[in-house]
Amino acid sequence: MQTAVKGYGYILVATPGTWADIYVDGELAGQTTQADPIRLRPGSHRLKLGNPYFETVERIIEVKSDAMQKERVEMKKKDAK
Repeated sequence: MQTAVKGYGYILVATPGTWADIYVDGELAGQTTQADPIRLRPGSHRLKLGNPYFETVERIIEVKSDAMQKERVEMKKKDAK
């Protein structure tokens, strides 16, 4: 795990029951089953979670300075085609 840096915020993303690639502001930041907390500048960020078997989830998150926040996202399976 990375060392906490003062002035930044951190998010830890969980997707119970599956995995997802984590994108923050369009950049790949890790995968839910393997990711350490992600260090971000305080403010608004676009969080996107993707898995080819589940619906993509996108949301805006607000990151606070010197804080750790958890984002728990329930992924919805795609309909069979």
